[in-house]
Amino acid sequence: MIKDAPENEIIDSSDWLLDSGIRTVVKPLTDEKRNEMMSQLVKHFVYFRTHAEISQFFKGLNCVGSFCDVIRNNLDELIALFTPSKEKLTAKILKSIYNVNLSPIGHNLRPLEQDSLYSFDCLLQDLEDGVAEISLHDLLMFWTGSSDIPPLGFHKQLEINFVENNEKKNKLPVAHTCDMSLELPRGVGDPNEMMRIMDMAVHWGGDFIWHDKYLMLCVFNLIKANTEMSKYLEHFWYNPWVIIRPKCLLFVECLIII
Repeated sequence: MIKDAPENEIIDSSDWLLDSGIRTVVKPLTDEKRNEMMSQLVKHFVYFRTHAEISQFFKGLNCVGSFCDVIRNNLDELIALFTPSKEKLTAKILKSIYNVNLSPIGHNLRPLEQDSLYSFDCLLQDLEDGVAEISLHDLLMFWTGSSDIPPLGFHKQLEINFVENNEKKNKLPVAHTCDMSLELPRGVGDPNEMMRIMDMAVHWGGDFIWHDKYLMLCVFNLIKANTEMSKYLEHFWYNPWVIIRPKCLLFVECLIII
């Protein structure tokens, strides 16, 4: 680092420093000069090196119905489309967005399905209470591919279907994210067993990584006035749903810090 590097090494790198926007590298390199050099490097890599591309991006947005200007003029209305919802997901909310497909009344399989449904209801309450390793958001991610309910809701009701269980060992729940349906094995009347198999299914099912949503959040924060940026940064960096590949990090940092 420049702060601790020997003066000779910094002088030997003067060509690179010149290309990075530092015009003079003169001995003695005091702490004040080193701090100024680091500040200039940050401005170069975070702002100046990407400024032309970002300006072109804004210009491109405005080519489509002046979309960039629409965002600037309607921040409060559009923020929900580009940022995660602050509303806490509860068992009651989740129950309101899915349908349960039970066998007809009087069918031999219906009692077994009701047993599993009872255990699933207990599971939702446990997830809301935070007594499990997974959360309601994890379950929704497993079920639909989204950890949050979209601002305008899903395009259809989620569904719960029931499948034949294994006599010796309970089957794991299966999610079909394309049609947003969840398959539960019949006859799981023990809430603890439902918790066990659901926890296993969610952890073994892998994660969906929404890079596009993350990057759109960056863009939205960037378009906002600089004076309003700070209140979003903490939420942006510490929100647990944010996952991003290292190769995207520099691009995202450029968008945020400007």
